[in-house]
Amino acid sequence: RARRHAPSPAHAASDHRAEPWKIFFDSIPEMSVVVDDGYHFTHANREFLQTFLLEEKDLRRRRCFEILHERTKPCEHCPHVQARATPGRPASQVYFNPKRRRWFETIASRMVDDTGRKLGSIEIIRDVSDRKRAEETIKRSEERHRELVDTSLAGIVSVNPQMNVM
Repeated sequence: RARRHAPSPAHAASDHRAEPWKIFFDSIPEMSVVVDDGYHFTHANREFLQTFLLEEKDLRRRRCFEILHERTKPCEHCPHVQARATPGRPASQVYFNPKRRRWFETIASRMVDDTGRKLGSIEIIRDVSDRKRAEETIKRSEERHRELVDTSLAGIVSVNPQMNVM
């Protein structure tokens, strides 16, 4: 008995009765993509397409590292490559996209079918720009406070809430 394969995103978009997988994929608030072993996107949800100003027909023309990283070859710490090498264990990477001027975190997991055939990876991509800005603000604050302590001519003492010297 022949197995039925899910239709392509282009087919689902042209069908007014969207397939359940497409509805599910588009309902995920983070960017979600499926990447094949040739580094091409085979599926992308609405959030990804909107963020990267793409149409589904554009997905197979460029490879993931060209779109996500503005590179001509895979990154040294590519989560897609790492997920392929360690099935069952997700891989992640945080990176800056210069074109979007945003920080992203990608978490990739290897996809295999019931027979063990490798299908590429599924990736969840989050915009972590606010988190990176907060981390940088904390780092600068810590550096300023350390400089104050290191250069102060007065004695500085740390105390706990009970006013005991720490």
